[in-house]
Amino acid sequence: MDTFCYLFSDMNHPSIIIGGGCAGMQLIRQLLKMPHDQTGDILLIEKEKSIPGKSWCFWANKPSEYDFLVSKRWHKIAFHAEHIHLAENIQPYAYHYISSEDFFDFHYELIRKSARVKIINEQFESVQQTNGLFTVKTDRNDYQASRVFNSVTDFTHPPTNTILLWQHFYGWFIQTEKPVFDQEAATLMDFSIEQGPGANFMYVLPFSANTALVEFTAFSSAESYPEEVYTRQLESYIQKHWNTQYVIERTESGKIPMSNFPFSLFNDAGAINIGAAAGAIKPTTGYAFKRIMKDTQGLNHLLFDQKERKAISSDRFKFYDQLLLQIIQNQPERVREIMTKLFSKNDWISVLKFLDEDSSLLEEISIFSSLPKRLFLKQVYQYVRGR
Repeated sequence: MDTFCYLFSDMNHPSIIIGGGCAGMQLIRQLLKMPHDQTGDILLIEKEKSIPGKSWCFWANKPSEYDFLVSKRWHKIAFHAEHIHLAENIQPYAYHYISSEDFFDFHYELIRKSARVKIINEQFESVQQTNGLFTVKTDRNDYQASRVFNSVTDFTHPPTNTILLWQHFYGWFIQTEKPVFDQEAATLMDFSIEQGPGANFMYVLPFSANTALVEFTAFSSAESYPEEVYTRQLESYIQKHWNTQYVIERTESGKIPMSNFPFSLFNDAGAINIGAAAGAIKPTTGYAFKRIMKDTQGLNHLLFDQKERKAISSDRFKFYDQLLLQIIQNQPERVREIMTKLFSKNDWISVLKFLDEDSSLLEEISIFSSLPKRLFLKQVYQYVRGR
């Protein structure tokens, strides 16, 4: 196949974005807010011509610039385990739901209206830098630019002593014959289900009294379970809790890395990492949308105001995540106990702040004092010993 070098019309400030997922699209929106002479033309390299449907959720206590895409908010969240059923009003917080279809529709329309962005559907292979000029290789061509943003991470060969687990999920958007759902409360975790080689729980987002996303989720070393495991759990759960006829309108499935992988703000060639490549996925929860939003909004300070870009997670929270990752890897049967104590013994606003990495040290000490102390002290010992 012939290879050619694609040069932008403005060679002073051209930009390439590798990956057209959540981070790539959010970054395009931020760059389009800047003058053209600062960003130059933008080339988006994305191998997929269509993006699979998924749900993006986050909690927040203030408006965000994506509020117009939020199709459902819950001011009450629930947690369940064996013999424990908790539900709390989290105002001024709310739990937000954004459909990826709405998200991509908006951004592709934004791109369509801009003469500054070009999309190339090719498979990214590598990026190199020579004398300040980047060359991005795909399966078909070479492209050059003076600035590259990368959202691609290769987890196939993690460094030695790296923990790599997976949050994998399979869910059904269902419509029931009877009005059975409490549409005011989103269930973040229901551990009152059959456990397995990982930590298993159900996740329920009721959109109305008759419609909901019911999703089986697992934290495990395996990247996925056989499909019949997911469907059996879903069928059993729906029968047990609502006992009504229903129609599956569509399915949702995927996997999210849970890792202490040494994420960096730049890759080996000097490209600017974004999204998962920059560590935007919270390794112990899988939440990423709001973290990506905050990071991409701040990139203009790095690029145009010459201010330092901060790591997405502080060393303190990386350490907390490390301890829980060790438990999920070696003692997944203890995760249900940990989460039950977290939600049953703490103020939920404090828990949300902690999970958002927005808590104070005193709040964190209080939270850890409610958790199994010997278990976490053992993790600290193993961590120190392994360094």
